[in-house]
Order: sequence, then structure tokens, then C-alpha cells
Amino acid sequence: MVTDQTTWRILGRAFCLFAAFVVGFAVYMVEAIRTSYDGFPSIFILPFMATIVSGAVVLIAFLVGLVLLLRPLKCFWTSSRVWAGLVSLIGLLLLLFGYTVGLRDTGYNPELGTEFEMLHPAAALGGYFLLLFGIANMPVFLRPQVGAETNQPKSEAIAQ
Repeated sequence: MVTDQTTWRILGRAFCLFAAFVVGFAVYMVEAIRTSYDGFPSIFILPFMATIVSGAVVLIAFLVGLVLLLRPLKCFWTSSRVWAGLVSLIGLLLLLFGYTVGLRDTGYNPELGTEFEMLHPAAALGGYFLLLFGIANMPVFLRPQVGAETNQPKSEAIAQ
């Protein structure tokens, strides 16, 4: 039998995954239009690509986040939402300021035959993944603090 708490946990996780997808879609669309928009046909293709890429990255972030269910990591990760927020903030900072601080690589445009500087692919993909990982794996319910005023004895709070 599914309890109310389990239902809320599932709904909370689904909301986090949806929020990560929406953020990933928006980031992909902004960057794609900013860097590779080439006219009217792109406006039809870009949303499909954003959906595929964002969905794949959110799925990978969710699967990697299953490691957070291991006991020591779960205690640490669910103690505060700060950790998930910090991971997302690092990803966002990489995307926003990575180029400025020197995380650059040289790209080549085959149509024009020119070279250009761009954000290093590892920084771009890493920042995108970290941003979505923190949102997708945001703790829905925080772990009760041992010794805090709760309705359960300390032994039960520790056992969770």
C-alpha cells in the first residue's frame, strides 16, 4: 500500500525532474539561438533538439543521482538543500563566466573556413550537467536533525 508520504515524495521528485527539464530546455534554446541560429528553418528544429538534449541530460542526472540513495551520501545530501543549490550554482557560474575566466577552446567553422574562440566543451557540458543535476536531485524532504524537536525519539531519527 502506498502511503501519503510516498506519494508526496514521488510527486516532489517528478516536480524536480520537470523543473530541471524546463531549465535545461531554456538554457539550450538561449545558447543555440545565441550561437547557431541561422534563420527561419532553425526555429523549427531547435525546440526538438532542446527537448531531446534536455530530456537525455535530465535522465542521466536522475540515474547518476541514484547514487545519492546510498546511506552515507543520503545523510549528507538530504541534510540541507544548500548542497543541491551549490552544485547548480557552480554549473550556472561555469556557463555564465567560464569563457570570461579563460575556459576557452578554438572552434572551426567549415562553412566560412574560419576559426573562432568558444567556451571549452568540457566546461559547457559540465556546467549544463551540474546545473540540471542539482535541480533534478534537489532533496524533496529534508532529513530530520538529530536532537531537533520532532515527534519521534532520537533512535528513530538516527535509524532513518
